[in-house]
Amino acid sequence: MIENDEITKLAKSAKLEFTKEAVEKIQSNLNSIINWISEIQKIDTDNILPLVNLISDEKYQIKQEKIDYTIDPRKTIEVNDDLYFKVVKVID
Repeated sequence: MIENDEITKLAKSAKLEFTKEAVEKIQSNLNSIINWISEIQKIDTDNILPLVNLISDEKYQIKQEKIDYTIDPRKTIEVNDDLYFKVVKVID
């Protein structure tokens, strides 16, 4: 279980300030999460195979990205003397 002083120490190291009510709410939320995780850990998963792919349908598979340069990449960015980037116009 998470205690209020642990939250206060963490907040101090992160340079955050919380009211007493906020610390109590954070404590309650964190303890709920920890309890939920401990309940999940009790589930017997010995006979369950690991999930390799969430989507098996081919139409949802990630397609290989094809890079097609319509603009010469060497001309796309030019460095200006004023230290800002000048790019070619791509929208009319």
